[in-house]
Amino acid sequence: MLKTDADREVAFPQVAESTRSTHAAADENPKTRVFPRITIVTPSFNQGRFLEETIRSVIDQKYPNLEYIIIDGGSTDESVSIIKKYEPYLAWWVSEKDRGQSHAINKGFERATGEIMAYINSDDVLEPNALKTAAEYFRNGARWVAGSVRCFQEGKPDWLFHAVEEKCPDELLWNILFTQQGCFWSSELFRQQGPFREDMHYCFDYEYWLRLRVRAGVKPVIVPQLLAGYRWHKAAKSTKDSDHFRTEGKQLRMEYRAQLPKARRRNAARNDRTHWADVAQVDALHHLAAGRRLSASREVARSLWLWPPFAFQRRTLGLVRRILLNQGLEI
Repeated sequence: MLKTDADREVAFPQVAESTRSTHAAADENPKTRVFPRITIVTPSFNQGRFLEETIRSVIDQKYPNLEYIIIDGGSTDESVSIIKKYEPYLAWWVSEKDRGQSHAINKGFERATGEIMAYINSDDVLEPNALKTAAEYFRNGARWVAGSVRCFQEGKPDWLFHAVEEKCPDELLWNILFTQQGCFWSSELFRQQGPFREDMHYCFDYEYWLRLRVRAGVKPVIVPQLLAGYRWHKAAKSTKDSDHFRTEGKQLRMEYRAQLPKARRRNAARNDRTHWADVAQVDALHHLAAGRRLSASREVARSLWLWPPFAFQRRTLGLVRRILLNQGLEI
């Protein structure tokens, strides 16, 4: 976990007064030129309790060619004072009302001059050396990289979400292979494919990955190293608005599936149903472990509605037996 100012003294190197002079110096310095410029955008709204840790995780990278932009949506908590504290290390920042998270990110990227782009939310963090690691892959020809992510939650042990290679070109249409926090892509791709969709408020990042993979035909380079940390907390959109994520995700899968040739479209639909049927059974296991029989029953029913052949699987029969006998489960 990153230390705060209470734990250590801030001792960052001095930066130029203007972003323009900072970038000019970077371009003229032969030691810096070997590092492609990376633009990081952080969208934020009333996340002051997490924001400083996010900012420090970016600045503490000590990446020599960084362009860091913060777009605050007009926060009423301590966010603005925290941003002002680190203003000398930012290329640009603003605090004003926006049209949502995707609009805020797009607004930041409109000012981007980096060759590599990424965004990190104001409750997440970059892992040490993430920027240098990503830059090395881009120097070797990558256009889009996806790395592993450390998931963390207060009072609980960390766990890892490993980015994995796709087994077929359409797998992203039914399987979660990586998460947003560990993704970097080239500005060239961003210019070609356009900004994030502002009509989407939950799965706009997933839509962008589908756009890159299905429409542009670009395959992400999977990075085994940890690139970011994903914070789980009750106020996070992914936690409190999970139903909205599912609805938008389903809409996107259907939209992009329709763009495939008929045989691939049929295969993607089948895999989508079996994948989410399997997810429902895993959810049923967790509900049963917590003693929630009714919720477990609903997830088993949803699983069988999505993919009836699961009725003959040993796991399904075991779940039904335990639900009927009111038996708990340790997982």
